[in-house]
Amino acid sequence: MIERLLELLESPRSPGDLARELGTTGSAIEGMLGLLESRGYVERLCQSSSACGGCAVRNLCPTPGAGPQGVWRRVPRPEASS
Repeated sequence: MIERLLELLESPRSPGDLARELGTTGSAIEGMLGLLESRGYVERLCQSSSACGGCAVRNLCPTPGAGPQGVWRRVPRPEASS
């Protein structure tokens, strides 16, 4: 499931969207995102709030006031050198 989660995060998504896509719970996704963030694989682009006016990913945000889900994406990884 982690590999599929990382594939989905090639484009920014909210945890709620990820949970629906993967058929799991939001808390399971939050746990995976926390682990992946601590290892440098994903990053939170923004936090859900009512002040999204200038945010570059505001069209991907969950409904303002729905909680601190935020929008996440996969961190581009440098190519392994030979």
